Amino acid sequence: NLGFGEWSVNDGSGIALLDDLGVPYIPQVFATYTVQGPVYFSFGAYKITPCALTDIMKWGCTDPLAVNYDVEASIDNGTCTAAPVPGCTNPIAVNFDPSATVDDGSCIIPGCTDILALNFDATATLDDGSCYFTLPNLVINEIHYNPCAAQGNDTDYEFIEIYNGGVDLIDLGGFTFGAGVIYTFPEGSSIAPGEYIVVTVNAAAYTGQGYQVFEWTTDNLGNAGEPIVLEDGYNNLVDSVDYGVTAPWPTGANGGCSSLELIDEILDNVPGENWQASYVSNGTPGAENSTPIIPGCTDPAAVNYDALATVDDGSCDYLGCTYAEATNFNPIATIDDHSCVFNFVDPCPADFNDDGLVGVSDLLFFIGTYGTNCP
Repeated sequence: NLGFGEWSVNDGSGIALLDDLGVPYIPQVFATYTVQGPVYFSFGAYKITPCALTDIMKWGCTDPLAVNYDVEASIDNGTCTAAPVPGCTNPIAVNFDPSATVDDGSCIIPGCTDILALNFDATATLDDGSCYFTLPNLVINEIHYNPCAAQGNDTDYEFIEIYNGGVDLIDLGGFTFGAGVIYTFPEGSSIAPGEYIVVTVNAAAYTGQGYQVFEWTTDNLGNAGEPIVLEDGYNNLVDSVDYGVTAPWPTGANGGCSSLELIDEILDNVPGENWQASYVSNGTPGAENSTPIIPGCTDPAAVNYDALATVDDGSCDYLGCTYAEATNFNPIATIDDHSCVFNFVDPCPADFNDDGLVGVSDLLFFIGTYGTNCP
């Protein structure tokens, strides 16, 4: 404001004067304006003379709802600041409010809030009962790292099998393979007690077989052996196997049309001695591991029961009475144990010499034995 109804503006190229001949106006210092009007010359200077207030356009916030609304502004300069909207501003909260600009502490984030739990969630505001304090009994139970040529390519048929040896349903959401292959189980995935699931390089090769199939994201299983590491969503180690391809690891699993199987799910899967090359071609994905074919008697009730036999060959023997006439005849008995009991009625008990006639000979036999002591 230069006084005498005059003021100046500067667009960077120098000062221009404005006069109040058409309309009086008192400008704000250091504000921005767009000004128009005819120019005239007086007192040695050219001057712009706005004809109406609409010729003097101030820049500023033109939104009446903004906290910095400028009632004089007619050109919006993009500086409007909305009035604060309280609410939950955390996108992971179940009550996230995308319109909120100021967090009011109302966010609800379900999770485990017990700091002693293995899955403690520092961001959780509401305990959802998901806390666990012991790791689930999940076992890397089978590894098919080098399928044979007869089955197909490694990039189609490699897989890892996981077995749930516990008694609880395990939520797999966030569980991760971070070594061997790269994969994170999606939210909502789970494994039931006693269930076998398969994580494979190509889900299409194993889908539709009656078990859950997941396709890992990147990498593949090394044919020279490597560690496989499974962690929960909180970086707790659930299980790991550093498999090898030479003794004591079974060599038949290295391109020999067998998978690498844990002999029994309860065994420690760290030593190679506890693994076998599958007795079934291409392994047993999604099912109990294979057993060798050993013929013999598999019935523990038999006298020749063979604890090592896996296939019954019909050779089982059973003790008992083998005589059909006996009252205790045992139809499954193959070896008579002399226990038979007979209810035999003699039609002619006085025929001592079994000649079919009760006669003098029988009388003499009776008299001859009369009075003797029976043993």
